[in-house]
Amino acid sequence: MILDIKIDLNDIYVDDDIDGFDAGLKKEIANKVYGIIDQQTKGRLGVQISDLAKAIVTRKCDEEFKILWNKFVETGILPAKSFFGNEKPMRLVDAFGQSIERTCSQNINDVINKYAKMAVDNLKTRYDIQFATMIVKNLETAGLLKENVAQILLAEPKKD
Repeated sequence: MILDIKIDLNDIYVDDDIDGFDAGLKKEIANKVYGIIDQQTKGRLGVQISDLAKAIVTRKCDEEFKILWNKFVETGILPAKSFFGNEKPMRLVDAFGQSIERTCSQNINDVINKYAKMAVDNLKTRYDIQFATMIVKNLETAGLLKENVAQILLAEPKKD
């Protein structure tokens, strides 16, 4: 590593009263040199330390994952505190089922029944409208309604 250090003596402030001119000058030069070295090495060292830490963590995570994966493949059992948050070792199917139960706030059967009821109610409403329309049209065809009554009955309701 090559350091390029330049010191401007005009920027140096020396207090003559404390240690004398020579000691104060040496102290100020040392402080300036330390500051310059600190600034130039901070960025480089930070990047190097960060890269080294990332490499170490990545390698350790890879090793841990390989160990856990090999153990899972051999036994078919997830270790405790795995991805699914299981408290004890368990089979993947059981862990997956528990995870679904935890994330669903309602029982799945209740959800299915709710949507089935909504669909049936929707179809019932459509059928009722279709049936009523058919009755009005047949009454009009048979001549049992006064003029324009069928159009009034079949018209869309006005929204307020």
